[in-house]
Amino acid sequence: MRSKNMGTKKYYGMVLAFMLVGGIFPLAADHPENQLALGPVIGAQYGAKGAGSSLGLALKFPDIPLFWATYVGFTSDSFGFSLTGDKYIYDENLIAEKGFKLDWYFGLGGYLTVGSQRDVFIMATGARFPLGASWHINKEWELFLALTPTVGISLAPELKFPDWFIGAELGLRYWFPRTASTKGGGKK
Repeated sequence: MRSKNMGTKKYYGMVLAFMLVGGIFPLAADHPENQLALGPVIGAQYGAKGAGSSLGLALKFPDIPLFWATYVGFTSDSFGFSLTGDKYIYDENLIAEKGFKLDWYFGLGGYLTVGSQRDVFIMATGARFPLGASWHINKEWELFLALTPTVGISLAPELKFPDWFIGAELGLRYWFPRTASTKGGGKK
């Protein structure tokens, strides 16, 4: 019979492996690396704690190979704040013809959520695996849609594994034009 501690060690080992793999794989970005981007994002999720939705802000900082988002989420009996960060492992053109550009991406990332459920403090963290498509409407505007399966651990009110959900995100990012200080490198 396995001990509960053995399962927890395996989980932490898996999370560490995913983080290391995410840091080792080269970023084959089709998105600009040296530009600031931000815009609204809406999310929906279904998982171990039921269904919910969220509103947020998608962020991409220049020269940092992570796509960030902050969310305010709610269900019928909970409220929470989340932070996500994803590194796109594959970020390639799907279609690029005559001014139409559609990309697909797959990444590895993480999340942290804190909030309240039925007036009890909750906290969870874990890994996420975004798979999505992005339409570059023009140089500045990008519309994206992603599925984001996640697996993690609930830290409060009690330690519990797995904390899982399947999410979906729909967002619009504005890529700010490069400034003189950012024109030196990165992909265009």
